[in-house]
Amino acid sequence: MNKYWMNQLWTVLIATLLISQINCGGSDDGGGTDGDTDTDTDTDADTDSDTDADTDSDTDTDTDSDTDTDTDSDTDTDTDSDTDTDTDTDTDSDTDTDTDTEEDPLEGKWALQAKQVATTEYGGLVGNVKGTTRIYMIQTVTKAGANTYKGVGDFCLTTNDSEDDSELTFPDEFAGGVTLVDREFTVEGDQFSQPKVWDLVGLDRDAFTNIETEDLPATGSGNSDPRVIDGENDGNPGLTVHTKFGLLIDSDIYIVQRSWTQIDATIENNAKLIGPLKFGSEEVVLGFDEEGTGGQLAQNVSDGAVVVPHEDESEAEGIKVADDYTCEDLIDNIDSLFTI
Repeated sequence: MNKYWMNQLWTVLIATLLISQINCGGSDDGGGTDGDTDTDTDTDADTDSDTDADTDSDTDTDTDSDTDTDTDSDTDTDTDSDTDTDTDTDTDSDTDTDTDTEEDPLEGKWALQAKQVATTEYGGLVGNVKGTTRIYMIQTVTKAGANTYKGVGDFCLTTNDSEDDSELTFPDEFAGGVTLVDREFTVEGDQFSQPKVWDLVGLDRDAFTNIETEDLPATGSGNSDPRVIDGENDGNPGLTVHTKFGLLIDSDIYIVQRSWTQIDATIENNAKLIGPLKFGSEEVVLGFDEEGTGGQLAQNVSDGAVVVPHEDESEAEGIKVADDYTCEDLIDNIDSLFTI
């Protein structure tokens, strides 16, 4: 029994005793009024103060503050700003600038031969001599316009064959003194056309104001004219050519020359051209080898000579070659390369 109930029990017992005492204590006055006022104030203070203060302060404030503030603020800030900035700038700049940079079949290197047939009228003791001069060069061709092209050349070799016993021999170094002008030409279909162009031998091209009309150095002037160059660096003016005419002339002469060529040809399969050649030339002897036989006579004969071209026998031929082709390759393959 817990303490509380014990206290309650004692309270009830004490109260009961007090009440019983009061009821027994009547003074019976004998007044007969029997004032049995019997104020049975049965206050029955059964105050049963069963206040049951079962305060059972089980306030069970089950505040269960399960505030479960599950604010589930699932604000899903997944702003999934799927702005898909995939700006796919696929500007497909495929500007197909296919400017057809495809190389023209005529561009590249060409091995060229100019076959010049002429009769040289020396007069006097020598007379007329018919001969064939062959000039070989490498031309690098590039396209310059719709139907126009440009050829930049390297002089490789020149030879001369006469029908009698006369000889004109050009040393290997002769090529160093030949300055070729760039060739410009047109192609219409299979027709090749190169207008007249001028080349110089033993002369500085840049020293001329007008190559076609300007006077050449004077005969026997040696290297006194500033336009003259020593092409082979052999110490002699101009270029050295060995001349031999019979028994009277066998000597080196030092020359300068101005010549022109013009070609009209047919192109075959973009790899070969062949056609007639027109040409002309002037020559001046600047000096001679005094130790040679008839040097002075060789100078006089050569300066007075008149060249008469045989255009019906003169031709030009070009063969397309590899880009790394050189003058040495041309010289080594002359016989198999050309047909004229």
